[in-house]
Amino acid sequence: MADGDAVRGRSPGAGQVWMLGIVGMAWFLVLVEDTAVAVALPSVGRDLGLSLAAMEWVVNVYTLAFAVLTLAAGAGTDRYGPRPVLLAGLTVFAASSLVAAFSVNGVMLIAMRAVQGAGAALIGPAALALLLAGYAGPRRAWALGVWSGVGAAALAGGPLVGRP
Repeated sequence: MADGDAVRGRSPGAGQVWMLGIVGMAWFLVLVEDTAVAVALPSVGRDLGLSLAAMEWVVNVYTLAFAVLTLAAGAGTDRYGPRPVLLAGLTVFAASSLVAAFSVNGVMLIAMRAVQGAGAALIGPAALALLLAGYAGPRRAWALGVWSGVGAAALAGGPLVGRP
């Protein structure tokens, strides 16, 4: 689809729809991870014998890493491009999620949650940059609305997904 088509409000092409789907799914995972873990925390804490302070770190280290590294990830997105940064973020996020799922103690879980937050920090700016580059005019506003709606659904759905 030519940029003129997007400006005139024509339907997005198949490539744009796929990109929005992938970027939306990545953003969903980033946000659902934060709220789902908070709900599952009591049973995780019992299984791993975590203190209250350790359980607080399980939740907060993800958010802390995500917040602290997002600005640097945005600079990396500008320097290296959104696709490689998004792929790196998804790889880091998926690998650390897998290791976190099989954590045998609190230290391992907290460390993997920090790595997950770092992966999430890479995903956020890269996903937004892909949307901004892939859509123009009214379609850009539509794509950003879909992306925001997916994020809102993830935050609302996280407690349902995280139920033990």
